[in-house]
Amino acid sequence: MHWSISIRAWIAGGVLVHNVAARAGEAGAEALDPIRLAGGVQLHPGFILPEKSPSELENPPTPFMTHARVAGRHQPYTSPAAAVTAAEGAQLPPMLVMVAEEDMLRDAQTEYGEAMARAGKAVEKVVSRGRGIGHVFYLNWFAVESDPVAAARARELVDAVKNFDLITFYLPRLIAGKPTKDTEKFICRADFAPVPRCEKGGRLFFTSCKRHKGSSTRKERTAGDGTWVRQNSKGVKNKAGVKVGETQNFRFKKDGSYTDWLMEEHHCCRQQAVAGDEEPVICRMYVSPRAPPDSAARQESAAFVQQQPAPQVSEPPCDKRKRDDVAEEAPAAA
Repeated sequence: MHWSISIRAWIAGGVLVHNVAARAGEAGAEALDPIRLAGGVQLHPGFILPEKSPSELENPPTPFMTHARVAGRHQPYTSPAAAVTAAEGAQLPPMLVMVAEEDMLRDAQTEYGEAMARAGKAVEKVVSRGRGIGHVFYLNWFAVESDPVAAARARELVDAVKNFDLITFYLPRLIAGKPTKDTEKFICRADFAPVPRCEKGGRLFFTSCKRHKGSSTRKERTAGDGTWVRQNSKGVKNKAGVKVGETQNFRFKKDGSYTDWLMEEHHCCRQQAVAGDEEPVICRMYVSPRAPPDSAARQESAAFVQQQPAPQVSEPPCDKRKRDDVAEEAPAAA
C-alpha cells in the first residue's frame, strides 16, 4: 500500500516544504516508501535575499512581518538561490508558491519561483494583490471578516490550493483510471443531488456531467426535483499560461427558489476528458457559510452526517503511473 501526500506550510515552514521535498527527491522513492510526495504548497515562504530588496523598503511592516524579523540573510536555508541550487539534481514534485503583493519578502519569494523555473522544476506562483494584502494576511481574521478585498484574496488563496490538488493531480488520474490509494478515502461517486452518499458526510465526489442535446457546451444540471444553476466560472492555468482546467460554481434551485446548497465543479481540459456526451468532473458540495442556523440545507447536512453510510469508491487504486505522466499531458485547445 502506498500513500500520496502533499506538504504545505507558511513562512519558515514554507522553506521547510522545499527542503523536505528536496531531501526526499535526493533519497529516492524507496526511502519514503510507502509514502509518495504528490506536491508542495508554500504560503508566503520565508526566503530572504542577501541584500534588502525593493519589497522590503517599499512595503510597511505588519503585525506578522517587521524589519526586525527579517534576519538570517546569509543562511543557506533561507536563500532562494541556495535552496534551488541544492535541489537541482533532485526529483521534486510540483510546487505551488503563494505570494502577497505587499509582503516584505515578496521579491525573495518571486526570485525563488523564477529560479525553480529556470532549473526546470514544476512550479506555479499565485500573487494575492490589493492594498493591505501583506505577509500571511489570511491570519488576520478581523481583516478577512471586515475588509472585502482581504476576504476576496483569502478565498482566492484557498481556491488556488484546492485547484492545485484537484485539477492538476487527482482529476487527471481519475480520468486515466489510475487513482492513488488515498483517493478512495475522500473522493466518492455520486450524482448531482444534494447530500451525496460519502463517508462521514463528505461532499467531494467524482462523477460525469452530460451535455444537452444539440449543445456542445451547455451541461445538464437537473437533480431530483431541483436544478444546479451556474453562478460563475474561472479558468485554471499551468506555469506556461496554458489553460489546464476550469472551476464552475453552482447554487441549487428547488421549487423556483435558491437553496443554501452550493457546488464547485472542477473540469480538466484534456482531450480524453470528454467521451461522447459525458465529461468526468470532481465536485465539492457544501452548505453556504452565510446560511442561517435554521436553514433547511444545514439541517439536511447535519442529519446526513449522523448516518455515515459506507463510501462508494471510484476505481480500483493503482500507483504505478507517476504524476508527471498524467499532469504533463497536453491539454485540449480551449
